[in-house]
Amino acid sequence: MSEGTIQKTAELLEVGCYVSTQVLISKIDCTESELKSILESMRGQGYEIEENPELGIRLLSDPDVLSGRAVKTGLQARILGRSILYDSSLDSTNEKAKTLGRQGDEEGTVVIADEQTEGRGRFGRNWFSPRGEGIWMSVILRPPSVLEPYTPLSLVTAHCVATALRDVAGVRAEIKWPNDVKIGDKKVCGILTELDKDTAGTSFLVIGIGVNVNQTVFEGELASLATSVRIETGKAANRTPLIRKILENLERSYLKAVEEGFSEVLKDVRKLCTLVGEHVSVNVGSETVQGYVQDIDDAGRLIMRTEDGKIREILAGEANTVR
Repeated sequence: MSEGTIQKTAELLEVGCYVSTQVLISKIDCTESELKSILESMRGQGYEIEENPELGIRLLSDPDVLSGRAVKTGLQARILGRSILYDSSLDSTNEKAKTLGRQGDEEGTVVIADEQTEGRGRFGRNWFSPRGEGIWMSVILRPPSVLEPYTPLSLVTAHCVATALRDVAGVRAEIKWPNDVKIGDKKVCGILTELDKDTAGTSFLVIGIGVNVNQTVFEGELASLATSVRIETGKAANRTPLIRKILENLERSYLKAVEEGFSEVLKDVRKLCTLVGEHVSVNVGSETVQGYVQDIDDAGRLIMRTEDGKIREILAGEANTVR
């Protein structure tokens, strides 16, 4: 059963309201037998459906089922999401997006997976990406040279995710430089930005976004490091509205940066950055730098006053608060 047919049927059905079988058959352009197959496929994807011989068919709840069509429905963006590739399972959405980008796919192409089998974070770390529990997606951007260097885009993306989590899920998400989103002391989202070139030699960016949404428990070392929206709120969240909001936020900030540069956009980033004013330790390659964070500059660099009184500008590294 095609994703498009299932999504069209889902859009015709309503939670708590019956739709007659004949209306569905007419609008989907199928037979009664085909409709039964469609409904069975939907149940297999997690839809709760009630069939009443007299009243018709209705959804019992609004399920958290991802699809490209569902994300596009109601998406208020003109560039990001104009092409959406959804797959139930991918090794890595970033790898898929890079393959598409090398082939010349347009800016704004979004790759979404319900599960990643080889999800990656920074420094080649594994990113736990279980089926049905998070947002695993990547976006292709082809920024103009006016935005070079592109380093601040990771911070900008983190801000877009944090704001979406605050607005849609009601959690107090904040940014940890250079590209994480945290709730309290635990990580809820990671950003992985990669630069590549297409067959014409033109550079493009892939921004990977991994958000922990509906996990109820993390095992091993992740138990002390990671959290999810569900753990923080005590209730399951629908991922589709969150994806839409992230894409809308990112498009707005990206276009503003293209028009005005990063300076104005980073003003909002600084408001949610947890490290400004803190005593931190930053691993930069084999070097460890300690000091107080003064600011984040317009290139996305961490401005630190080290313990010997010097000012350091740090472009990338692993930063942690010193208690």
